[in-house]
Amino acid sequence: MTPQEVNARLEEMAMSGVSADRLSTFLEEQGVTKALADSNAQAWAKYYFEQKTKSPTALSEFERMALIFAPRCKQAHSPLEIGVSAEQWAKNLARTAIEHLREKDESTAMKIGTKVREIEVDENAELVLDANGQKKYVYGYYHEGKYFDAPGKYGIVVGNPATIEAELKPFEGYEHNLNDLRVKPDVTDEELPSAEYEHKPKPIEGYEPGDLAVFEQTKEFDSQYVEFLSELVTVQWYLADGTECEVGWHPSIALEELP
Repeated sequence: MTPQEVNARLEEMAMSGVSADRLSTFLEEQGVTKALADSNAQAWAKYYFEQKTKSPTALSEFERMALIFAPRCKQAHSPLEIGVSAEQWAKNLARTAIEHLREKDESTAMKIGTKVREIEVDENAELVLDANGQKKYVYGYYHEGKYFDAPGKYGIVVGNPATIEAELKPFEGYEHNLNDLRVKPDVTDEELPSAEYEHKPKPIEGYEPGDLAVFEQTKEFDSQYVEFLSELVTVQWYLADGTECEVGWHPSIALEELP
């Protein structure tokens, strides 16, 4: 097996719950020294335990915010103006964003981490009631323009990046370096490995974390739209089995807290 195949198989085994002893044995069978095999196996076993006991959100707030800011940090970055790398700049902004949002959480009804379900509202953000005058719940989601039923759908409130854009203006003064200043509220499946690499055990050799800031183009910056989004609640939605399905921005009236 090539080093890449060994690392891929090691990760697959670890994330299936294979014990550290069996992981170490596998590595030794591939020619890895016992000391290195043991340390790497322990690291993967620890990582699996941490992921298994993690909160319902797939990414930590730090990881998610770093991914959201990374594309613009890379675009705006100039070594003559900014003394750290684009990747480190994104991480610094993520930490600042989290601190700011935590402070706002003190006076927010829907705090980060709150479990919610979606209530149907109209275009004026007013409740849509059924024939009996009761609230109607939304148990579905849109993907690529199609609507899918999703009984049991629930959400977890996450940090709103538009709030950071509107209130902290992290890229003010660097507009001359930007051609696509954007707010991107969600992180796609393809981006998850980039967010997670910092916390995963490093492969035996050939470690390449990849480029955090290679993402598809999204819509251009619109300050009024950002202001509008900054007043909404950002929610990561899940199917009943815990699978992520979409990210949405909602008025608080469209959300109901779940136990």
